[in-house]
Amino acid sequence: MAYKTVLVHVDASARCAARIEIGIRVARQFDAHLVGLNALTRTESPGCVLAGAGGMPIADIQKRLASEQATRAQAVFGKEVATAGLAAAEWRTSELDAVEAVMLHGRYADLIVLGQPGDAGGSGVQSGFAEQVMLEAGRPVLMFPISAVSPPLASAFSSAGTQAARRSAP
Repeated sequence: MAYKTVLVHVDASARCAARIEIGIRVARQFDAHLVGLNALTRTESPGCVLAGAGGMPIADIQKRLASEQATRAQAVFGKEVATAGLAAAEWRTSELDAVEAVMLHGRYADLIVLGQPGDAGGSGVQSGFAEQVMLEAGRPVLMFPISAVSPPLASAFSSAGTQAARRSAP
């Protein structure tokens, strides 16, 4: 199986750089286009919170915080791509909910790279995000484990690894 477009969910968590590195390595191996996507879980504030905020524009504060997080995530993505010297890469930011955004952009990708559930420190996504994407995206998902020290791709995309994955599919 050849991958032509690899989508990586990029956030400001501590493990995100390693996740981007996996995307870069896959993109390089398959001469694919790398897409970094930043999308957060939308938080809806109940009316009582909005009413009790003393007129503070909570929606504006949330947008500002999301923008700051996206800027940090874009900086990490840009640094990793530049360090790797990967030319076929692009950055996207979505205001859709994280699951909706990854599923929408994932429709046009051959592989989606996500962080393992529990890697929530600064990720900006709800619990169950990765599971929901895996079940509903209709695309292969490569999940980077929390405990990995470096991206474990040495054999995952070898011909033997690909054949094993193909034989295990229903």
